[in-house]
Amino acid sequence: MLPEQFTNRMKELLKEEYEDFAACYGNDHAHSLRINPLKGTKEQYDQTSVFKQREPLKEQVAWEENGFYYEDSLQPGKHPFHEAGVYYIQEASAMAPAAICKRADPDFVNFEDAEKTGTENDTEGQREKKNSDDFRFFGERILDLCAAPGGKSTQMAAAMAGRGILFSNEIHPARARILSENIERMGIVNDIVLNHDPKVLAERFPSYFHRILVDAPCSGEGMFRKNEEAVEQWSLENVKLCAGRQEEILECAYTMLMRGGILVYSTCTFAPEEDEEMMAHFLAQHPDMKLLPVPLAGGMEPGLVRQEALMKLLQNQGQSKKETTYDMEERFRKELQKTVRLWPHKVNGEGHFAALLQKEGTACPEVNGREMNRDLISNMGEAPSVMRSASHSRDCDRKKMKKGSSFQKGKDKKSQSVSNQMTEAIAAFEQFEAQTLHPSWREGKEGASYLTFGDQLYLVPEGTPDLHGLKVLRPGLHLGTCKKDRFEPSHALALSLKSKDVKDTIDLSVEDAIKYIEGYTFPAQDRKGWCLVTVEGYSLGFGKAAGGSLKNHYPKGLRKSC
Repeated sequence: MLPEQFTNRMKELLKEEYEDFAACYGNDHAHSLRINPLKGTKEQYDQTSVFKQREPLKEQVAWEENGFYYEDSLQPGKHPFHEAGVYYIQEASAMAPAAICKRADPDFVNFEDAEKTGTENDTEGQREKKNSDDFRFFGERILDLCAAPGGKSTQMAAAMAGRGILFSNEIHPARARILSENIERMGIVNDIVLNHDPKVLAERFPSYFHRILVDAPCSGEGMFRKNEEAVEQWSLENVKLCAGRQEEILECAYTMLMRGGILVYSTCTFAPEEDEEMMAHFLAQHPDMKLLPVPLAGGMEPGLVRQEALMKLLQNQGQSKKETTYDMEERFRKELQKTVRLWPHKVNGEGHFAALLQKEGTACPEVNGREMNRDLISNMGEAPSVMRSASHSRDCDRKKMKKGSSFQKGKDKKSQSVSNQMTEAIAAFEQFEAQTLHPSWREGKEGASYLTFGDQLYLVPEGTPDLHGLKVLRPGLHLGTCKKDRFEPSHALALSLKSKDVKDTIDLSVEDAIKYIEGYTFPAQDRKGWCLVTVEGYSLGFGKAAGGSLKNHYPKGLRKSC
């Protein structure tokens, strides 16, 4: 049963369309997932047993090339492919904001040496990147400001394909942990997961990001058909509360967006106060922001503009002598129709709102992530090590490896101890690497750096800024744990690898993969050492062969019955 105040508002908003809108709540919601291109192609997925022997994926989601609908009987969440990050189960309309964000062309150079717009100073490789379709994400810094549970972050990361840095932030600690787990499951290597109030980040990263996605906390009206809890929690008071919170979040996003940068604002609500009217207010406060048109697909419609609400808003803004209230009204009306609505009675999905904005000006080159890369420090409960380039070999000159450290040699015993720990950790990992991995695993990670926290070793994306004092759940790819006599690889590392990246793999059937996830051991005759466990070719975790059996290293906290 929908709240009476909600239905009255929707009747006023939709008028003659209300009956169609109300009727859709008697229908089951659509089921959809997004295949993960970091793991493989749609054609490869089609050849796997889950789709050949059971119901195949149905039609494609109109606004997301990797999104597909499926029959509920498929139950993809109970298949080992889900644990392997082969796909992400995501409501179709929720795919729209990230799809809009990743396709937006900011039309600016956003790389190191951004001030050099000509080609005479470019290397041949730089010119090739500028002429390629992939250039868009090369070196970009992207922020998903309200990221949990991770659908939009993993969608953006898939498009980035390891290029640039993705920052995924969530203010609530429990949700931030879920976010981090989903980032790990999808095999993403260039994501930094933060747990902060947006105000803290705005103070640390002014004019820093090329793209920012704000899928703002909202009253959740668009999820009523799918989520009964959202219905129970709805009220007009909550709509107002959400609008106030969204205004604050948008101000933070504006501060962090560089000139020429792209901002996508979205909600899963129908409330105009949280949607078009929030954009009108934001534009009035920030005249250097402009709305960009969003191509309509799959039943999307332009945003709505309530006359009385718009007039009230404009009267409170104040205007220059050159622009009358009427002129402002007409300007805002045209602008706001560039936003998009996804209505559940018009699209194959639930409800969403999205707006694509750009800050005027050209990209500013004064923020250079690479210059700050040496000083990355994080607050993870322990004193961190310094960062060292991961491009060094085991046999490199250790004096060169210490170059650029964030401590002064011979003056700080604690820092020197941390440096020794780093050296030992790198040596242990590189021994594991030589025994277990092929050089192909480093493709796309050439500029990354090592970082340790206690006995944990990470691979940090190139260009990572100073994170000192911030709460960081994941500073990059977790490589593993350095123990006294060995290196133990992480589950995150396993999920980021492909079969070609590992010297020894054990490929399991779906039935055996289910047993592996439950914690069973397997025979491993004539094998020794670390093996990548895969299911139909997709990485699922690590196992260690010894004495004719494979010890299961699937994390105990993730073990379950599929």
